[in-house]
Amino acid sequence: MGYQIRQVSQLLGVPKNTLIAWERRYNIVAPGRTEGGYRMYTEQDLATLRRVKLLIDQGYRIGEACRQVLDGGPVDPLALPAPDGLPAPGQAALAPMREALLSHLLAFDRDSADRIAQRLVLLPFEGTLDEILLPILREVGDRWKAGEVSISQEHHVTAWVRERLAIMRSSVAGSTGPGAAEITCATLEGEQHEIGLLALALRLVVRGFKVVYLGTSVPIDDLVSHVSARRPAAVCLSYVCGADTDVVAVARDLRARLPADVRLAIGGSAVHGLTLAVPGVEFSQDVVPAFLSRLRRH
Repeated sequence: MGYQIRQVSQLLGVPKNTLIAWERRYNIVAPGRTEGGYRMYTEQDLATLRRVKLLIDQGYRIGEACRQVLDGGPVDPLALPAPDGLPAPGQAALAPMREALLSHLLAFDRDSADRIAQRLVLLPFEGTLDEILLPILREVGDRWKAGEVSISQEHHVTAWVRERLAIMRSSVAGSTGPGAAEITCATLEGEQHEIGLLALALRLVVRGFKVVYLGTSVPIDDLVSHVSARRPAAVCLSYVCGADTDVVAVARDLRARLPADVRLAIGGSAVHGLTLAVPGVEFSQDVVPAFLSRLRRH
């Protein structure tokens, strides 16, 4: 996946002119160019610039930061020093980072949680999802069921995670090319849980798909009208609380009404353990159904 300079600027909080100056003066990265002459940064370029930015934030001058990064060989964003007395976010240190985040959030200490979250820029987006955000949600959900946290605490944590997902998705918005396959994401009427759907939307954008996010509780008739008009490559639906919904009946109804060339996937915890054999519908508890890897990006 490539990033335009506008997106890199948003991700790092560094002005576009500053990024160009770093490139010209210190040769820290050498982004490619699109046919229109616009800079296009790779994941490696972004990782390199993230490390430079972190070192500057720790007090290094730009020239010193660039020399240290260039002299250090391949960039390993998980091996960087960290502020606030916390360990660097390597694999062994991610658990304490999660615990610290959750502790601050349960105490309604948003400022401290946000300071820790600033370090998440060092991790790939999917690493942030899989190692930080989604495990925090699972833990707080388990603790709420056990009576260890209150509803207000659970809602505060969930709202914070939802906001982080929205920020992450916004930062890569517009990164897909004009020929990217379009995916419609939604939950159907009565389903208000959207964290898994937001995570799915982010994963799809990172993989180069164009996502049309309809949000929660979309009536079936409206969804069918939307899909029939836009003809996306696929529709992804999320079910979390499906006790009052006949998922199989909904799947059959949708498959019969949607265009035959539009793929349909239904995922989420509500489909776990169910026998869901519906021709032309793919079910998965995983937030990224396996069939998506086979869709064309362009």
